[in-house]
Amino acid sequence: GRKITFVTLDDGYSPPKAVENVRRLVESDQVALVFNVLGTPLNMAIRPYMNQKKVPQLFIAAGATAFNDPAKFPWTMGWQPNLQAETAFYAKHLLARTPNAKIAVLYQNDDFGKDMLHGLQIALGDKAK
Repeated sequence: GRKITFVTLDDGYSPPKAVENVRRLVESDQVALVFNVLGTPLNMAIRPYMNQKKVPQLFIAAGATAFNDPAKFPWTMGWQPNLQAETAFYAKHLLARTPNAKIAVLYQNDDFGKDMLHGLQIALGDKAK
């Protein structure tokens, strides 16, 4: 029977702006939760604050394996498969279809890209070299 007010703020995909927005939402607007923030860098930036304030950071739109840490960050909950599992799927498919393929990788030089690259390397095993 409660009314929900849906508030959106633009962070411009900037971690400092995301932190600023979250502080406003928690301290000024006194939100019950923050829902579906997009991006690994933004969610990494706001996670410590959200957990310190014990405000749920729900269904984050980021798949970094670092987000699977309920013991340390119990107020953060993802919803999508982690990035390493995603790239393992790609690697297994590639190995099954074209076992001798040469692979070139372009990746973002941040937590998102490095997590995906690591998952690909794990799944490719000795062929990653």
